[in-house]
Amino acid sequence: MGRVDHKLDCRTYSGVTVCGTLKLSEAERECLRDSTAKGLTFRRAEVECYAFA
Repeated sequence: MGRVDHKLDCRTYSGVTVCGTLKLSEAERECLRDSTAKGLTFRRAEVECYAFA
């Protein structure tokens, strides 16, 4: 936290920015599976489920 690390994979969706590999809870993984099954891209679903699930 603090300095920018351009080696990390950062993405922003719905006003939320995350970087690096996310460690999702079981509920967040279920949200991810459900969201991608409904057509959301993996990257977007990952961020939204992490932030809002």
